[in-house]
Amino acid sequence: MVDGGFHASGDPFIEYGRRHPGASASFTAPRRGGEPASMRVSGLIDSDTAEDFLEASLEALGTLSRGASIGLDLKDVRFVSSTGVGALTKLLAAAESLGVSLRICAVSPACEDVFSILGLLDYFGITPSSGPGTARGDDGRDDEAEASPPVGRP
Repeated sequence: MVDGGFHASGDPFIEYGRRHPGASASFTAPRRGGEPASMRVSGLIDSDTAEDFLEASLEALGTLSRGASIGLDLKDVRFVSSTGVGALTKLLAAAESLGVSLRICAVSPACEDVFSILGLLDYFGITPSSGPGTARGDDGRDDEAEASPPVGRP
């Protein structure tokens, strides 16, 4: 780690993966040519992992400039608890306050089910799927497409 805990690799999720073997996440900084930053999450976002996930995610957000975009890929998340949903809503609020456009580009059936039950599909900008693994951003593109429109409150 260097500079306040941020890893020399540029990925604040390295320690997260070490601390939580059932979960992993990665951060890719924006690339030259305008490609947005991205975060990929897999495994679990629950009461054991949510706090560390949020901390690493906020660290990643802190590296982005106002007006930047970041895609959040949740297609490999096997389980998300209410604590995990809380961490995701805090992440959205933090992105908004930093002027960063957070976009969910893919969700797993497990995430979609939880967001649907809690009435949060619109909040996260997710169009209900027509079958497993087909959840879409609110622009109609499927989960393999580029990032969906910015997530926002209805």
